[in-house]
Amino acid sequence: MKLGQRSSANLMAWPGQEGAKYAKLVLWLIALTTIWRIWAAAMVGFGIGEAYYLASARSLHLSYFDQPPLFLWILWGINAITPGEAPVLLRLPFILMFSLSTWVIFQIGARVQSARAGWLAALLFNISLLFQVSIGGWAQPEAPLMLFWLLTVWFLLDLFGEEPNAPLVSWGLVGLMLGLTFLSKYHAVFLLYGAGLYALIVPSARKWIVHPGPYIAIAIAALIASPVLIWNWQNDFISFNFQGGRAFGDEISLVRLVRMIVGQLIYITPWIALPALTAAIIAVIKGPGSFWPSSKGRGVAFFFVMLAHGPIILFTAVAAWSETQFHFHWQAPGYMMLFLLLAMWMDASWARFKTALTVFLVAATIVNFAAMSILVTHTANGWLRQIVPGFEEGIDPTRDALPWTALGEFLRDEDALKEGKFIAGVHWTECGHVDNAAAGQVPFLCISSDPRNIAFNVDPTTLQDQTGYIATSVWPDEAIMGRFTPFFENFEQVGEVEIQRAGRTELAPVRIYRGEKLIIDREFGPSTTGKFQVPLLPLTRISRIMGQVDELAAPLEVDAYVNGERIGAANIVDGAFDMTTGMVATLPLRTVTLELKSPDGKPLFAKSVKVYLGYHQ
Repeated sequence: MKLGQRSSANLMAWPGQEGAKYAKLVLWLIALTTIWRIWAAAMVGFGIGEAYYLASARSLHLSYFDQPPLFLWILWGINAITPGEAPVLLRLPFILMFSLSTWVIFQIGARVQSARAGWLAALLFNISLLFQVSIGGWAQPEAPLMLFWLLTVWFLLDLFGEEPNAPLVSWGLVGLMLGLTFLSKYHAVFLLYGAGLYALIVPSARKWIVHPGPYIAIAIAALIASPVLIWNWQNDFISFNFQGGRAFGDEISLVRLVRMIVGQLIYITPWIALPALTAAIIAVIKGPGSFWPSSKGRGVAFFFVMLAHGPIILFTAVAAWSETQFHFHWQAPGYMMLFLLLAMWMDASWARFKTALTVFLVAATIVNFAAMSILVTHTANGWLRQIVPGFEEGIDPTRDALPWTALGEFLRDEDALKEGKFIAGVHWTECGHVDNAAAGQVPFLCISSDPRNIAFNVDPTTLQDQTGYIATSVWPDEAIMGRFTPFFENFEQVGEVEIQRAGRTELAPVRIYRGEKLIIDREFGPSTTGKFQVPLLPLTRISRIMGQVDELAAPLEVDAYVNGERIGAANIVDGAFDMTTGMVATLPLRTVTLELKSPDGKPLFAKSVKVYLGYHQ
């Protein structure tokens, strides 16, 4: 690859006379799509993911359970300085980041081929269904991921496409952007993989394998991403284990694989995704020595494929043996690279197929934005129910974006949002909406077997004896009563509310329960078996055990076991013992069996036992 003069300093520069026309078109594109996304952001409430992310961002941490921290830091900061938790204000930084990404992808296209190729890449980037709203407009990790991914690519082109005067400086800039990409999402690993694979395959790039520059870049990236590493080290690498665990399964399922293939094509937009994949296949066949389609340097298209194929192939293949649910956006950074490749192909074919390509782009733009505008307006008021036969009885995923405003009103009327009380949900998919209804006015717990980020925000042991309100729309009443009655001195349902859209009830009623005097530490009376059932809230553990035994019949020592695993021991002195345990907290809500035994393994006959719980930190 030889692209000419090193141009890192020209990222924000205005192109020359030939490219000015396309630069103006890109600015118009940025302006119009930004306005459209701000409108969409004002129309639609938070869905499950965004509501959960806002709940996660109420506390500032070095990193978080299922995502690196950058976008949550941004969300925390914006929430701290803007009033009312309005979705449009909280989404605005992410909209602006995507707008900046549009300019960067234009500059990359103009750099490697032509200003028209850059304009086409920017247009494809904005009309893909997934990128239009979800990536381009919502408060999620993808907006900073795309921005810093593209900036990393820009600086990699300095090294793989040109002859930099100061290669260590160039690699330093790569490391800076790569580190910020890692802070955005773990997908950054595919940049390392793709660039490394390119360096191994392409002879002109192999010099970098023995050059200190790439290793300096990796060191800089690791330093910038160190909050992620430190937090995971402090928390037993729970985030890495969670994300890595998604790649494992126990059986092959062609149904899941087909669902992933079809789902990603729909999300990306079939009439964009399929030509982009075709362009990638051609680029691989042409090889790294080709100027195809008409790039300024050898192997540019091959370079983009090296960066693109990792997330596309891996996350598609994983669906064959692991339940990836509906995460069709995981391949998005790879397709973003293919947008550049497809734009280059279209630009090279422009003279022969100008009319057909123009019609295609205009039609795709109109259809895609019309479709997403229909989706946005329906999400706001449900109007499609009036004109689409059978839609009323079907599943409407837009219901997930309805704010639980009625729950907030109920909690205020109950005086539940006052000091000395707390609010809780029962699963991460609901916890975000429940938390958003409370708007951070009181502590919030996600009392669930899968609380994720939210479990790290509040130490539940500090809420002992407080009154809590628990809300759910999906768990049956008998399950809620059975699970939560042991945690309170008194627990009962106190009401329910309906979540409505345009005056129409859309979801199952949200039932609200009140628990008086949360029980954290536990006292048990006489036991001949030495066994005790101890309910544990998320991220809590048995930290201390005290007890009284029959002084005459007592052994010299008592050992404590939880679910068969030894957690501590203490001497018995004058019929009493007091031990600090080495028990490790785990994330889910659970009930454990505590056993007290003598050193020979026999049950300890206890007169009384008191169990103290501690938070995982």
